[in-house]
Amino acid sequence: MASYERSVWINRPVEQVFEFATNPENEPLWNTGMQESEITSEGPLGVGAKVRSVSRVLGRNVETTWEVTEYEMNRKKAVKSTSVPIPFESAAVFESFEGGTKLTFSIQAEADGIFRLITPVIIRMGKSQTENSFANLKELLEAEGQSSRRSF
Repeated sequence: MASYERSVWINRPVEQVFEFATNPENEPLWNTGMQESEITSEGPLGVGAKVRSVSRVLGRNVETTWEVTEYEMNRKKAVKSTSVPIPFESAAVFESFEGGTKLTFSIQAEADGIFRLITPVIIRMGKSQTENSFANLKELLEAEGQSSRRSF
C-alpha cells in the first residue's frame, strides 16, 4: 500500500475553509489536476454522497467516481474510490488554530496487476500536485474579493 500526508495552514476560519474546500464544484478552481467535479447523488454532500470527477494523470483524462465515507461538518471529509484503476481512500481533516485553519490531507492507494508497477509514480506525482493545489487553495482563500462561485 502506498500513502502520503500533507498539511497547509490557511489564514481563514475553519468554517470557511471547510465549506469551500469540501464543495466538489469548487475543486477544479484550486486542485491543479482536477478538470471537472460534480455531485451525482441526490441531496447535500454527506456520508453516502457520490461524486464524479475528471483528473489529468500522466497526460490523460481519468474519470473517477468516489463516495463520501465520513463527513463531520468543519472537521473531516473522507472518501473512497468506487471506480478507478488504482483504488484509494483519502481524508481531509480541518483543525482550527488562532483564527486560521490547518488542513491535513492523507491518501492510501493499493493497486493490483500492472497498475501496482506505476503506483509509486502516481504517489510521487500526487505529493507534488497536493503541494501545488494547497498553495492555490491558500492563495484563493486568503485573497481579497472572492468570486460569487465560492461558498463563503
